[in-house]
Amino acid sequence: MIKTLCDLLDSARNLLDDKPDPVESVSDNLSLLEDASESQDESNLLWSTDELTTYANEAAMEVAIRTRCIRDSSSVEGLTSFAVSDGSWFPVDQRILRIIRVTWNDKRIYPESKSKLDASQSDWETLTGEPSVFVFDQAERLIRPYPTPLAAGVLKISVVRLPVTQMVANSDEPEIPLHMRNYMPYWILHRAYLKNDADTKDDQLAEKYLGLFNSIYGQRPTHQATEFVARSAAVTPRSNQHWY
Repeated sequence: MIKTLCDLLDSARNLLDDKPDPVESVSDNLSLLEDASESQDESNLLWSTDELTTYANEAAMEVAIRTRCIRDSSSVEGLTSFAVSDGSWFPVDQRILRIIRVTWNDKRIYPESKSKLDASQSDWETLTGEPSVFVFDQAERLIRPYPTPLAAGVLKISVVRLPVTQMVANSDEPEIPLHMRNYMPYWILHRAYLKNDADTKDDQLAEKYLGLFNSIYGQRPTHQATEFVARSAAVTPRSNQHWY
C-alpha cells in the first residue's frame, strides 16, 4: 500500500531498476561513514530524487484532474471560506474545479444568474439584506452573496479541487485518497522515460506507462472541458437556466 512520498519513490525506483548501490560490508567506522556518504550520492542514478519528486507531485495533480477525487469542505480562509462584511466579490481559486455547495453563516444558499440580475435590476449590487443566494461571475471567477449583508458573516464553499500542497519530505502524503494511490507510480515512469537522455529516453515505455495510468484513472479531459467546469462552478441551479 502506497501512503507517502517515500513509498511512491521507492515503488518507482523498483520499476525503473534505478536504485542506489547498497553499502558494502566494511571493517571500521570511518569506512562505514565514507560508504554511507557515498550511498547518498545520486551520481550513479539515472533519475534524481528531485526529478522523481516532481513527477510524483504531477501524478497527484493528474489523478485529481481525471477523477475529481479531492473534495474539500474545510474552512480555509481565501480558499473555501470568505469573511464578508460588504458587497465585495471574492476570487475563486484557480485550483477549484467544481463548487458543490455554498452556505451563508452555515445556511445553504443557491445560485442566482448574474445576467438575469443585470437585466432586471441594474443596481442589484448595492441592495442590502439577509443573503439568500450567491452570484458567480463566470468571466472573472468571482463569487459573492446576494443581497449585500447588513452584518458581517461567512460565505463557505464545498468544492472539488486540485492539490494545494506539494510533497517534499519523505513522510509527506499526496492529497489523493489512500485507496487510489497504488498506481500513481505509472505516471512517474511515464515522465521518467520522457527524460531526454540517451540512457533514459524510451518513447515506447513512456507510452506504455501512460496507457496503464489512463486505464486506471481515465483519460485526461481537455483543457477546454476542465476550464468549462471550473468557470461554470458546476453548481446545479434550482431551474434549468444558466445562472452565471
